[in-house]
Amino acid sequence: MTVGAEDLRYRVRAADVVAERDAIAGILSDGFPGLTAASIDERLSAQYQSNPAGPADCVVLEEAESGELAGVQGLLRRRFESAKGAIEAAVMADYVIRPAHRALGPALQLLKGAIERARSRGGFLFGFPNAKASVVFARAGLAPRLWLTRYVSLIRSEATIRRRLSPAYRFLAGGVAAVGNVALAIRHLVSKGLAPAELSWAEPKSFGREFDELWSALDRAGLVIGVRSAGMLAWRYPAAPSRRVALARRGADGPLVGYVVWSVADRLISIHDVCCAHLARDLAPLLVGFVDRARRTPAEAVYLEFAGPPALAAAVRRAGFVPRETSPVHLVVADGSFSAEGLAASLYLTGFDRDTD
Repeated sequence: MTVGAEDLRYRVRAADVVAERDAIAGILSDGFPGLTAASIDERLSAQYQSNPAGPADCVVLEEAESGELAGVQGLLRRRFESAKGAIEAAVMADYVIRPAHRALGPALQLLKGAIERARSRGGFLFGFPNAKASVVFARAGLAPRLWLTRYVSLIRSEATIRRRLSPAYRFLAGGVAAVGNVALAIRHLVSKGLAPAELSWAEPKSFGREFDELWSALDRAGLVIGVRSAGMLAWRYPAAPSRRVALARRGADGPLVGYVVWSVADRLISIHDVCCAHLARDLAPLLVGFVDRARRTPAEAVYLEFAGPPALAAAVRRAGFVPRETSPVHLVVADGSFSAEGLAASLYLTGFDRDTD
């Protein structure tokens, strides 16, 4: 069989997530052995059926003769907005081929079926495959159009230095870190000088009307950005002890500036989402202010996954964040009103736009 040609032993079709829930859950259990049955059930309920943007599509690969499911590809709906209006989108999630069927032909067949399903709805489709799946995504027509970069703002250097030193020299880590920490403090002061802003912070327990106010006021010029209404944020980030929200104003009683959704584990802070009404003006000050708060905690570093127009990527760096590893964002456009290149140059993405964050 020619690679990429349809394998007649299989067929691809849209699945009914409600009626075929148990069969789909079984495939997800095969593909993600670390997930419990309860967590898979919760995922199907929350991500596939309760999404404010609409219920997810689910495309399955099945054996033509037996009808048994051999693979699954979820298409979680998202709404994006630009200065020109709303754009429908879908993020690819839970791409699983059962072990007995893992070959390039069936894998491509499933992905191409998912792409056609997404194309029929218009807008665009995007995904964050791992290195192994990325090759298959590209072969299926989902080209890597932009890169999601993991940035870090280092707060304390001893743990990093200790990891990099051989065991024989780790006794030097404390002394070297003392010098390194002074350099980090100076860099932070420089960032504060380049992005001055007197911000006051609150930590709301839920996503209230302030978040709708921020979303309504957001300057969309030059951006394609996922809807971040209060309802969407509450769905994306349900209440959890590990998840926190920081909301910033300019001055004690001034206007809203933006927010940061974050968590901390092992003295490492992860920013899951960051947004503000005027990104070009306030993204750097918002991040600098958040890092300033983080420096008063025992945290060692702040991490942020981000992709955006060059001016906003520069603002992240201006805030003292250094780019580390990158991962490709694969993208295909179904709506003829814009090009893949133009879309990639305008997309604003954070961990908010990943289905797994």
